[in-house]
Amino acid sequence: MIGSVIAMAISFFAYEGLLTVSDLSFAVPATAVTYALETVRAKYVLKEHVSWTRWAGASLVICGVALVSL
Repeated sequence: MIGSVIAMAISFFAYEGLLTVSDLSFAVPATAVTYALETVRAKYVLKEHVSWTRWAGASLVICGVALVSL
């Protein structure tokens, strides 16, 4: 439980640091990339079965982040 609190604190301060150097309209979609990274990690590191709907969702997230970053 202590480890999860420490991880949340690190995540919070990293997000705050990101907000100090970029706009909110970039920071929020950029953090959405974690959904795609978690999908890849589930497939290749944890050896889970990842359905095509989850791959489609991760792809849509990546496309949305790419559109926002233009």
